[in-house]
Amino acid sequence: MDQQDSLRSRTFSWEDPTIALQKGKDLSGLAYLQAIKAGELPPPPICQRK
Repeated sequence: MDQQDSLRSRTFSWEDPTIALQKGKDLSGLAYLQAIKAGELPPPPICQRK
């Protein structure tokens, strides 16, 4: 095995969570979660899968 075979990388990307916080600050907790479920707000980065 040479050095190039052992070189690995991983790239992460996510939407800015502050945008969802600003849009959701006037919503109740339930309404906020429903907006995420409906796709109106992005989910938190920890919940995103690709």
